Amino acid sequence: MVQFQSGVMEKTRFVSNVLLVVLLAGNLYFSVQYIHNLKDSQAPVVDKGAQEVLQIKNANFLKLFINKVVKSSGTVTYEDRVQLENDVRQIHNPELTAQWELFVDNKDPKKAEQAATDLMLILAEGAVK
Repeated sequence: MVQFQSGVMEKTRFVSNVLLVVLLAGNLYFSVQYIHNLKDSQAPVVDKGAQEVLQIKNANFLKLFINKVVKSSGTVTYEDRVQLENDVRQIHNPELTAQWELFVDNKDPKKAEQAATDLMLILAEGAVK
């Protein structure tokens, strides 16, 4: 076995050991931060821009519904029905779509009126959120 008298090798070994410990500590720290951020990223994120677009769609459909259905003289044209159907589906709200189908499928005027009122309440709540 060869022995060095200058101690350079021992100093180098000490520095490399200290560097190894610092690097391991940094690796551990960044691993914990990564896991923490990964858990945070799985939380639902509400996009303000998408929320505003949804509110605008709700308000526009409510306005269209009032103009084409509520203010109509009892008959709604086929083109208006198609436009209303497409617009309500564009909102992608299952509760709204179910209420729309309930309104469209009603044959009893009283129940249809109640379904229209409920539909407008859902739209108004969606436009205000």
